[in-house]
Amino acid sequence: MAKFALLIGVSEYQPGLNALPGAVQDIKAMQRVLQHSEMGDFADADMTVLENPPRHVMERAIENLFSNRQKDDLVLFYFSGHGIKDDSGKLYLSTSETSKYQSGELIQTTATAASLIHGMMERSRSRRQVIILDCCFSGAFAEGMKAKDDNTVDIKNQLGGEGRAVLTSSTATQYSFEQEGEDLSVYTRYIVEGIEKGAADTDNDGMISVDELHEYARKKVQEAAPAMKPEIYAVREGFKIKIAKAPVGDPQLEYRKEVEQCVRNGKVSVIGRRILKRRQSELGLSVEVAAQIENEVLEPYRQYQANLREYEEALAEALQHEGTLSQHTREELKRFQQLLQLRDEDIDLIEVPVAIEKDTIKQSEFLYQKSTETLIYKLRHQLVDITSTEIELAEQKEYKDEGLFERFTERAIEAIRLAQEETLRFGHNFIGTEQILLGLIREETGVAAQVLQLKGIKLADTRIEVEKIIGLGSGFVPPELPFTPNAKRVIELSLEEAKTLKHNYVSTGDLLLGCIRLEEGVAVRVLENLGVNLQNLREQVVHTINLSKNKNIQSQ
Repeated sequence: MAKFALLIGVSEYQPGLNALPGAVQDIKAMQRVLQHSEMGDFADADMTVLENPPRHVMERAIENLFSNRQKDDLVLFYFSGHGIKDDSGKLYLSTSETSKYQSGELIQTTATAASLIHGMMERSRSRRQVIILDCCFSGAFAEGMKAKDDNTVDIKNQLGGEGRAVLTSSTATQYSFEQEGEDLSVYTRYIVEGIEKGAADTDNDGMISVDELHEYARKKVQEAAPAMKPEIYAVREGFKIKIAKAPVGDPQLEYRKEVEQCVRNGKVSVIGRRILKRRQSELGLSVEVAAQIENEVLEPYRQYQANLREYEEALAEALQHEGTLSQHTREELKRFQQLLQLRDEDIDLIEVPVAIEKDTIKQSEFLYQKSTETLIYKLRHQLVDITSTEIELAEQKEYKDEGLFERFTERAIEAIRLAQEETLRFGHNFIGTEQILLGLIREETGVAAQVLQLKGIKLADTRIEVEKIIGLGSGFVPPELPFTPNAKRVIELSLEEAKTLKHNYVSTGDLLLGCIRLEEGVAVRVLENLGVNLQNLREQVVHTINLSKNKNIQSQ
């Protein structure tokens, strides 16, 4: 059994394709760990490294890699550079000659077709083939970052096969990035780290298999750049191909694995800290070495948090400068999001509280100055047609509504008033959970409205769904519009949510959480019909409320 490797990095391109300085650095890092006698243990004579090759050189090297091999030989092909799709969906790997027509269409004779590589792999007698592609399959470019491909391709069918494992830096519809100022591409950085540190050997057998290496890199990439999702395509024994050695019984490696297990959401847990302190002593590690290992493990998450903060600062500056964001600014923010490797859901958790803070900061001081009596007075006068019966009942039976009224923010009051208007609009003679939902959307500026807006929930669509479920009313309007039992329950649940979140007011966000919790309510059916993931919606509302609460803003 022998081991052969071909490492190709293409950094320099013809006009029309961005340069990728990190690609050449990628192959140097891969060469270092694969040739190391205690890691990859590939012989120097059996490894070929090509920087910026033209097409004919690249294809000849690939053919040499797979030719004249025995069944048990390990053959590894690594590529870092642009991946490009033609109009029929076929993948090509770029060369230093690769270029496009003015129309943007690939000049196929300047790139290496994946189908050509697949044919060479099929003809090879080796049944242990590993392909690692650090290029993505959906093209986009952002300042400071170079996307390394163009459009979607079917990697599994184009390169997959028995006894073969294909590792890619992202899925067929996502980005793979290199970032200016970094030596290595995001994906390759953690492939190298998994081998070099031995941390990818999760079963502690002294060997790193393909599936272990993939899982380690995948986890780290998503901690640092959640917009990327590395994939593995393997058949049967392809998953268990051994790619490198790992030390057994190494104190630093053992401590690193302990740290990995004790980290939750980018922090060492309370009990985890005690575990690590005991393990540090048992393994004989100095405080400095232990701290260095912890920092290395936590670095991806810290990088992600730093990117979140940078985007939040950029958004706040744009809002301060423009007030209402222009389409051009939104497009720039989208490009910046890609540069920071953030998902849309990451951005949602930033945009809502920043926008709310801008809208409410001028009002917060005024709201804090209101006395409890004034707020109750305002609430009663705005809701007298809706809640007079409930108010009287609460006063007679010492029900807790009095506390509720004290806690309603101005925006929550406005949402209920608008719910009343929606009831009249539909010709109904009651206020249900669906009308409360419509009121929350119409209010427009609170937590609930902002989060629903970012989820793509529009007032017109919601009204249509409400009408589908409950229809139009007779138009008869009683002197008093009562809450349905479910609507009353939503208000009770909003109180519970406020208490759980440890604030002494009921905001629009709390009302929305109450709607979500009442599974039998019409509001939940409406949201589900609109394609909303209720758990994700809840998490986002809670996150936004907490951020706003930390800034002492109670006008949601």
